[in-house]
Amino acid sequence: MSDSDVSGLTNDFSNCKMNVSSDLQISEGALVIQEYGSIIGCPMTTVAKALVLYHRFQRLVEGHEDDLICVPAAVLNISIQLCDDDIKAEKIVLVFYHKNMDKKVHEDSNREDPPADKIKQMIKSLIKVVYFVCRVLSFTLDCEIAHKYVFGYLSKFQHVAKFSDSEIVGFSTTAAKLLSTFYLCQRCIQYEPQAISAACMFFLYEYFDMNISKLLPIMNKEFGEYAEPEKVWNILDDMLSVSLISTKIALAV
Repeated sequence: MSDSDVSGLTNDFSNCKMNVSSDLQISEGALVIQEYGSIIGCPMTTVAKALVLYHRFQRLVEGHEDDLICVPAAVLNISIQLCDDDIKAEKIVLVFYHKNMDKKVHEDSNREDPPADKIKQMIKSLIKVVYFVCRVLSFTLDCEIAHKYVFGYLSKFQHVAKFSDSEIVGFSTTAAKLLSTFYLCQRCIQYEPQAISAACMFFLYEYFDMNISKLLPIMNKEFGEYAEPEKVWNILDDMLSVSLISTKIALAV
């Protein structure tokens, strides 16, 4: 990507960033995965992978849109295994159980868990749904997400452009919010994670007014074909659309 491409992209972004569409949908199941995943203690990347698996599943099978327990719990379990997180199936089923029964999702002396035999049965049921989801996905479970690229780029940018630690924290926090929101939408699986990363980084460049002259060589090397201006703008438009919808949902709660 040349200097003129970057200039054209950022000029378009400046002129059009408020002209966002509202046709991107955030499913309730995706919101459940994000909320419950956080309660369970899943890292942000684990939740993002679970959302990718969920969106893939929903594209392949109809009739599970209203399932806010079995499939969300199953994709979280699969993602936890893929990411080697130290989270047991028992914790997953208990969080889903209490969230839907009495809202007491955190362990305390006043929380009454179901009997051990019922917990075992819930885990068995979870494993059955996990197998079903895996079968629908043809056991093709590995999936890349944009997070590792974005945070890797930020680390390189800090070294080259001499950003302060506080600046990097600001960049990282903004990127995390933008990515976490975008992965709530099924549109995220239409793009390569590298392309999503390029769009996210160009948003940070515009939002924080970074010194592009120092960063451009890294962007050219790292983004390559994924930084094609039209694609980057399309992803940015989708990201901002989902952010707008997410904000409206949050205000309505």
